[in-house]
Amino acid sequence: MVSQQDSWRTLTVKDVIVKHKGGGTPSKSNPKYWGGNIPWASIKDLKSPRLAHTKDTITEAGLNSSSTNLIPPGAVIVGMRMGVGKLTINDVPVAINQDLRALIPDPVIQAEFLMLALSGATFEGTGATVKGIKLSQLLETEIKVPSKNEQTEILHRVAEIGMLIDRLAELERERERI
Repeated sequence: MVSQQDSWRTLTVKDVIVKHKGGGTPSKSNPKYWGGNIPWASIKDLKSPRLAHTKDTITEAGLNSSSTNLIPPGAVIVGMRMGVGKLTINDVPVAINQDLRALIPDPVIQAEFLMLALSGATFEGTGATVKGIKLSQLLETEIKVPSKNEQTEILHRVAEIGMLIDRLAELERERERI
């Protein structure tokens, strides 16, 4: 049973991550940088909670020639511009572009729980032409953090609710066919 939230700690995102990394884009005019075996994520790849494949890939030369970083699996990847607040967790090592930020979780928090907490955050984009959130705004975002056991239980319940929602949608489609 999930305990009362009064035992949860209020922490900022920067308190629950080991580090954060940004990205970059190798020159699109150099074909030696593209089509390799390194997944390269942009905002268009943040369509589901888990990221295992990307539309684009880069080569080792592309990785080394740009400001992109290779993000280890298990990071929470956040859309900072052009899709502010979109979230995913990478299941494979992935390079990211400059519109994304990778948060490497501290052991105090599960990546899935950090993503769930951030999905409830409100980010107000700033900028004249392209709306984006500032890194400082993301890192100072406060979240409530329960114990690891409570995180696991909450995530389990959220998954159960998600399955029920999927089943209801399936039943609704069946009803419409009748």
